[in-house]
Amino acid sequence: MTLPRNDAGDPSGPRHPSASDVAGWLGGEPRHIHLIGLAGTGISALAMILVELGHHVSGSDQRSAPVLDRLVEAGAVAHVGHDPGHVEGADLVICSTAIRADHPERVAATSAGLPVLTRADALAGLTRLRPSIAVSGTHGKTTSTAMMALALRSAGARVSWLVGSTVPALETAASWGDGEWFVVEADESDDTHLALARAAVLLTNAEGEHLDFHGTLGRVIDGYVEFLEGAGATDPDEAPSGGPARPVRVAGADDPGAALVGRAVEGVITFGTASDADWRLEVLGRSVTGTTSTLTSPSGEVIPLSVSVPGDHNATNAAGVVALAGELGFDPFRAAAGVAAFTGTGRRFEHRGVAKGVSFIDDYAHHPTEVAATLAAASGWEGGRVVAVFQPHLYSRTQRLADRFGAALAVADVVVVTDVFAAREDPIEGVDGTLISAAARRHGATDVVDAPDRSTLVEVVAALIRPGDLVLTMGAGDVTAVAEELGAVLPGAVIETP
Repeated sequence: MTLPRNDAGDPSGPRHPSASDVAGWLGGEPRHIHLIGLAGTGISALAMILVELGHHVSGSDQRSAPVLDRLVEAGAVAHVGHDPGHVEGADLVICSTAIRADHPERVAATSAGLPVLTRADALAGLTRLRPSIAVSGTHGKTTSTAMMALALRSAGARVSWLVGSTVPALETAASWGDGEWFVVEADESDDTHLALARAAVLLTNAEGEHLDFHGTLGRVIDGYVEFLEGAGATDPDEAPSGGPARPVRVAGADDPGAALVGRAVEGVITFGTASDADWRLEVLGRSVTGTTSTLTSPSGEVIPLSVSVPGDHNATNAAGVVALAGELGFDPFRAAAGVAAFTGTGRRFEHRGVAKGVSFIDDYAHHPTEVAATLAAASGWEGGRVVAVFQPHLYSRTQRLADRFGAALAVADVVVVTDVFAAREDPIEGVDGTLISAAARRHGATDVVDAPDRSTLVEVVAALIRPGDLVLTMGAGDVTAVAEELGAVLPGAVIETP
């Protein structure tokens, strides 16, 4: 299949390819595919699959990262720094959502008439090559996607997967292989979840997040309704063979938003602790190392369910995974055994090491619900204090949710709040981390420390911690580096680099 090209001077640019076009390109003859933003978790995972598919993969990022070394070992070419010359010889280019239209490599690709795809375009193509299971929701997508791959593999299926983080139990964030199923994390932040061909879907929960894109909670809910309704709805000419005889739709019963979505769509199977859930979860034991539960199927089978990561939210994630596996016809007991092998993903309650008698855990939590769940998971800590170090992510989110963040953080023994990680946004006057620290005080926190300068955050934390403490860094920005930075200044540190 020849890739379409327009003359560089054509103001209309190349015709945007259809999902079936992309499926033909990615699943066909080897091509040179260049990815911009290669060190990002989503793009690097996609690159790994493209290498497995036999393509010549190159890419670039403004920063070096261990994942680039892994991609080079797999056969990709990785550039640190951006240069228009990097796209020379490429047949098509894929960009992460963080790459703006004026990026020099993207401009060079457009000027050369190359097809320029988003990550969503590429995933839409891949999901048309194999029957796909799409996992979406405001929280728990990454964990549930990884658990799903492990559950199906344990139940005897050949599985391909793409997860938005590192997964020790799977050894890699993405793998194509000879899978008969493709398990994929379906990101709702930019409607990627709606672009995917999906034979089966799992919805963990539904809250008002990414409103900079969606605008209102109503639009978020409508998107999830479309996500569930679209299961199995791919054009027959595009649908891969080997999927289930009927679309399978599974949604959480405990979360109000997911329950609302589930009621709006016909044939949805529910899971959770709610008395009317089709797959009923009962959490029996909790500790800082995990949970033990039972899951009762619609037919009355009682399935032991052990999860080696803490928090009721992770027990609920596991319940949804086993429920979906069961609805697809797999043995739920074997699926539960696969879930038991799950030890976490990168930046999800990730144990980073010990320094000076202080334990460090890092988490991606950047929404009040996630912060509350992460601190609840740490509530079984039997050492000293729980020190929550929080970096707000996005000015708009901080402005909208400051009070809820403060309420969630207030349960920690010590709260440290640094300034906002701007990411893609410009500052908003009057919006900074002190909105959250003030809210934490209003909600009863008695030991709150403002550390507005990220460059001195490590010094602030080092001065207040003491042996036996658990330091829990939370946020979607560079706060993840705090444990490693502390390891460089504290004696006897054993801190792992992600």
